[in-house]
Amino acid sequence: MLVAIRRFEAIYIQGVYGSIDPVRKKGFEKSIITLLASGGSNDWWKITKNAFSRDFVQYADEKLSSGNFDVSVHPA
Repeated sequence: MLVAIRRFEAIYIQGVYGSIDPVRKKGFEKSIITLLASGGSNDWWKITKNAFSRDFVQYADEKLSSGNFDVSVHPA
């Protein structure tokens, strides 16, 4: 889980600096944020997010609180 979220953080940073197409970032975003929105993953995020950069955590938390990622693309 840590490796997957760390990879998304790297993609987020690439997006901030304009080195990745926003369309490509959206696919990663949907996958990872819906994962973080689900049960155990959400619990994990709450206790582990301090391992990530503040701006990435703020970005991810804003996406999570939007409610647009409540339907998981990762079946249980």
